[in-house]
Amino acid sequence: MLIIQHIDTCWTKTTRGMPGAGLRNALPEVYRLPDVLSDVPSDGALIHRLQRNEWQQFQPHAHTETLPAPDRYWRFRIGQHNGEITLSFCYDPADHGLPFRYSRSRPIFRLARGQRGIFRINGRFASYSGQYYRQHTLHFAHLAALDTDCFVAHPPHQVHDELAHLF
Repeated sequence: MLIIQHIDTCWTKTTRGMPGAGLRNALPEVYRLPDVLSDVPSDGALIHRLQRNEWQQFQPHAHTETLPAPDRYWRFRIGQHNGEITLSFCYDPADHGLPFRYSRSRPIFRLARGQRGIFRINGRFASYSGQYYRQHTLHFAHLAALDTDCFVAHPPHQVHDELAHLF
């Protein structure tokens, strides 16, 4: 099974600099999965999504769902072959903001059973209300059974950063 923890953090210019940046940078990069989890099929995925917003003092709001045999999540294509899970990513400025990054779908991770990976991307956005920023941190684990500490207790085997300087 595939376990995904997707942490989405949103802020404005108000907390871009200090002391707000210090508060943001002190936020956990990973969370323990909820104790109460539904059964996940062996070829399925568990998605644990956390939203942290400046206007809610970055308190995480969590949502968990189960997907049977997914082939996509967010901007990732999920493939399974010979016991491995392949994750391919496609940048989209509407979801990931500026600066622009390579936009063709490309493999990011190939996870064997028991392996974990982390993917990070940030971006700058503009709206009628002004400029705002987002960072997405996604943890992936290819496991045989659910483990609520899978991301907290073990470092990732693979790391891929698409972090940019957000001036």
